[in-house]
Amino acid sequence: MRNTLLLLSLCGLLVACSKERIPNTQPPGNPEHPEMRYTDLQHAAVHSGFRKVDLNGDGQPDLHFKVQLVADNVLQVTKKQFSVRAEIGSRLLINEQNETPVFPLLGKIGEGHTGFEWFEVNESVLAERLTGATDTWWDGLWKSAQRRYLAVQVWVAGRPYHGWVELSVDRAGEQVLLHRAALSVAADRVVRAGY
Repeated sequence: MRNTLLLLSLCGLLVACSKERIPNTQPPGNPEHPEMRYTDLQHAAVHSGFRKVDLNGDGQPDLHFKVQLVADNVLQVTKKQFSVRAEIGSRLLINEQNETPVFPLLGKIGEGHTGFEWFEVNESVLAERLTGATDTWWDGLWKSAQRRYLAVQVWVAGRPYHGWVELSVDRAGEQVLLHRAALSVAADRVVRAGY
């Protein structure tokens, strides 16, 4: 009996230790979360040029992430801008300053977001490195983002499908890292960032 209990305890311990957190499951306490289509972006680094992202798998890019250099002669600074652009049929949440919000893990995407509205074919600067005569500094809502979520809508047949892109801003490497993305397979549904 004692050996049986010991064996059962060891088996239970082995099973418990072998379980991993599966990131593509339903969020805790929310069984109503819609099924998602996931895209592994393989931590792609955007440090120059641009990177296309197709969220719904139709072969057309929904988003473009890009890096550009801009000289501001009035402020006498050079800006290295890290931007995202929504293509035709895609929308980003944008405020009056043309910024897009940073969502934390499990943030609700698809509900109203105070101060932001969905805009199609729009571009937003996530973060920028500014270089003046004597200093260099970073600006933008995303300048310190580490594994945070960009909200996106993709419209198909007149209906919105909500999703997200997980990304980080690597200031030391002067690049944006694209980790993964997801888009709801059901229209008009609120989704949780990261699930």
